[in-house]
Parts: sequence; structure tokens; C-alpha cells
Amino acid sequence: MTSDYPDDDHEEVSSVHVVPSIDTYHLGGGDGQRCRAKCREAIRALLQKNSDTFTVIDDLEDGLSTEMIGIRRDVENFSRRMKGEVSFMLREMQHLNNARRTSTSSCIILGIINQMKFGMSQRLKNQLSTGQEKIHSMIQRMAGSGTPKMSRTLSIS
Repeated sequence: MTSDYPDDDHEEVSSVHVVPSIDTYHLGGGDGQRCRAKCREAIRALLQKNSDTFTVIDDLEDGLSTEMIGIRRDVENFSRRMKGEVSFMLREMQHLNNARRTSTSSCIILGIINQMKFGMSQRLKNQLSTGQEKIHSMIQRMAGSGTPKMSRTLSIS
């Protein structure tokens, strides 16, 4: 989308910055899109309010910095929560392996692992897949000849 200003030689868009009092606007270069009129309007409004280019730049940087801190905090919380979930699952798999629990418990854990994979990093997904394979092989060993009940449970994952 091009700017509403025909003589505008503004940079291409590469990032989104948020200023709560103005709305979302775009600045920066690189991905092939052009700056929207909102961007120009936001900068003009800040310039009229402050009448100092450096103050406007500081305001833009503060908004971006605040947004980045919030995103970093969210990612750290998610990572911490997922590590706790993985630790819990690994402990449960160890208990399962040691106690040789029933195939039903194993399949419940496999279902939980599948649900947890959404939104995880590839490394965590690989660790969970390895755990799933161990549970599958344990279920198959426990099934022996493969009773009808076991073949139904194996199809869950």
C-alpha cells in the first residue's frame, strides 16, 4: 500500500511500532511494502505536539522498547512454563517405565504430549517425540500379541 502523499519518498516497511495514543503505525525498510498514511500522521502529530524531532524519535524508541520488553517477558514466561511441563512429562514417563503401568495411562500421557507440542520450539518437540517413541515401544511390549484393546489405544497418537 502506498502513501497518500505522492511526493513521499518514505522508507519501505520492516517493523511495527506501537504508540498507544495514536494507533499502530509502520516504519523502517526492507520487506517491499510502503509506509501507510497513518505513519506520516503519527509522526506529524508527535512533531506538532513536541515540535522537536529528537523528542519524537525518543517517543518512538520508547514505544518500541516497551513493546520489546513485554514480548521478551511473555516469551520467558512461556519458556519457563513449557520447561516445567516437559520436566513433569519426563518424570511421569520415568514413573511409567519403572512401575510398568497400564497401557491406558501411557495413552493418556501420549495425548497430553501431543497437546503440549503446539507452540513449542523444535528442540522441545524432538525431546517429546523421543519420549513418545519410548512409550509406544513400551505399550507394544506390554501388548504382547496385540489384543484388540491395545490396537485401539495405539491409534490415539
